[in-house]
Amino acid sequence: MNALRRVGWRLANGNNRSERRLAAMAAQKCVKHQLNVARRLFANVGARDEPYRRGRQLNVRWADGRCGPMEIPGLGTVEPYEHFEWLCSQSVSIGGLGGLAGRVFLEGYEDDPNKNDFHAAIANFLSSDRDLLKEATPHVFRYYEDTNAEWEEDDEEYVEADLQTIWEHVQLGSEPHVSRRSYGDEAIYISLECNCDWEPEHGLQLVFREGRAVVKVGPYDGHLTNADAYADPKLEGIIYKER
Repeated sequence: MNALRRVGWRLANGNNRSERRLAAMAAQKCVKHQLNVARRLFANVGARDEPYRRGRQLNVRWADGRCGPMEIPGLGTVEPYEHFEWLCSQSVSIGGLGGLAGRVFLEGYEDDPNKNDFHAAIANFLSSDRDLLKEATPHVFRYYEDTNAEWEEDDEEYVEADLQTIWEHVQLGSEPHVSRRSYGDEAIYISLECNCDWEPEHGLQLVFREGRAVVKVGPYDGHLTNADAYADPKLEGIIYKER
């Protein structure tokens, strides 16, 4: 089954809104041939697909002709993710997110001629002693303020928060997605989708260039930079684009 048919299957059989939204974003990627699609994957997929994944892992034929599992520095053994042409690690500790444990997903790794770029970004992200979330805080708060300004204090959607409490209203994602940017610097970027109380529909996207610097904060749109999202080079370097 080719990529578009796999996406069609997910759209038709998605168990929840997040799952169907993931498929919709993947469909956009397939049509546009972009490498910047990422959606948070679902906790209930692992158990359902485990027999398939376990069998497939033992019979993978990689681009270099080898069969079997692939080892990636810092991640250990990775395996193909069933419905998309991604690779998935086991749970690892992510230093850049304060030691949060999560599975890392890679897109485009197998065919990339410069795999060391992936290795370096992953190493930065997993072992970073920088508090990347603290660096993202003012931008996350601006996103919150922009969104929350649409509501009155007595509205159900209104969320009371400040700079010190903003992360209490974020459900941090645990499945970072690593891919090479298709445009601009063509560096390796790591995208993380989170949920947030002030924007339950579009959530919160955090993007880190080379796993060591926050470069994009805002609602999840699948893009790795605001310059790419708005097709505007003037937005290069803008972390949060105000509405």
